[in-house]
Amino acid sequence: MKLASGGLPDSSTGADPIRTWTEERAGVSRTVEVFGDGSRAWVDVEQPVVIEPAGQSRKGESIGGCRAASGVGAWWYYDCRVSRKDTISEAGFVVDYKTTNLRGGLAEVRDPRGGFCKVYAGTCSAKAPSVVRGKQNGASPARAKMSYSGRLSANAMSVNGEIWLDVHRMTRTVHSTP
Repeated sequence: MKLASGGLPDSSTGADPIRTWTEERAGVSRTVEVFGDGSRAWVDVEQPVVIEPAGQSRKGESIGGCRAASGVGAWWYYDCRVSRKDTISEAGFVVDYKTTNLRGGLAEVRDPRGGFCKVYAGTCSAKAPSVVRGKQNGASPARAKMSYSGRLSANAMSVNGEIWLDVHRMTRTVHSTP
């Protein structure tokens, strides 16, 4: 592995993944990226899901806290976690956002908070998450983002990245850079 020889895994360097897919899990939409050296990164956005007493799922509220409130053609999602995890680090934040299918309706993000980051066997600090664009503006999505930086203790290599949530009409997408 690259860490043993003093290098960072591709998932932490900004290398392009060789394979990517998205999977829906209970309460999370996860995009998995596989890199040339075999390392992986997972980018998650929490989805509102409630677990019924009989063990079946239905939309509404997640185990982690993400919950939904709907109106006519617009849905607000509250306390939803957005995160990125790779071989050596993890970062994310919590945000509220709105999707809409109304003609002329605009997606929104607000109140990003609770930013965190971890570097396994190292230190990390996260800048406070912020709103880049509160409301969708034409083709430009509503956006909230957070930056972070860390350092591995053993060899003093640095890890820097950003994670952001884009919301455009009914679509929400999480992006990240290591």
